[in-house]
Order: sequence, then C-alpha cells, then structure tokens
Amino acid sequence: MKHWISCAIILAASIIGCSPAVQNGSDEGGEMTSIYIYSDMPKPGGPYELDEDLEEFLGEEGMVSGGGSAVDGDGWNIDLEVESASAEDIIQRLIPFLKEKQVGSDTHFDVFPPDWKEGDDKRRVDVFDAGGE
Repeated sequence: MKHWISCAIILAASIIGCSPAVQNGSDEGGEMTSIYIYSDMPKPGGPYELDEDLEEFLGEEGMVSGGGSAVDGDGWNIDLEVESASAEDIIQRLIPFLKEKQVGSDTHFDVFPPDWKEGDDKRRVDVFDAGGE
C-alpha cells in the first residue's frame, strides 16, 4: 500500500510540476537539487519537529518542500530542495544531522540533480551505511 501511495504522490507531483524533472530552478535563477528522505520507522519528535529542524539546518541554502506520513503505518518522507552549488556539502552534513535526530535505522534519501529526467538513475544514500559521525 505504501508503495502505491508513493507512486501516486510522485505522479501527482509530475502533473502539477513539482517533480525533480520539472522543478530545476529557484526564483533567483539558481539550479535546485531535490533530496527526498524516507523511512518506514516512526518519525522522531512530534509530527513537524524534524521538518522544522531541517528548515533551520538548511537556512538560506534550501527549504523543506513537502513530505508526508504513511496512512497504514509509521513511515514518513520529507522532501528538500537545495541550491545545487551547495548540494554535496549539504548531503555530507545531512548524514550526521539525521543520525543526531535519531531517525530510524532504515532512513535513506534519494538525490535528484537538476538535469534528472524520468528513467535516469538516482543517487541513494543510506544514512547508517554512509560516513559521518
């Protein structure tokens, strides 16, 4: 069921222009990289605490652009849009940040560069299999 909900969300996002393939520029003209964080385990803190902490973590380099919770379980996702010029630095800082927030051991994120198109490979980062403190 979770897989179908995710597919429906991605399809809806592509229709209204929110998919990584469509959303590749910011209002200031810089390219944006999409980072989608996923876990099937309970979200740490309250329902919006991690989202707010991520907003603060990103500062001027990005924003929380979406997210959701599983209808039939504990799973959740949070979508980020970050300046492509800062993306690699943010990714390297995001790993220890998420560990510090005590996310579930299955937490991972997918990275979609601005030129990503449907059918292209995506980069997957498993938070607890990656480096960082």
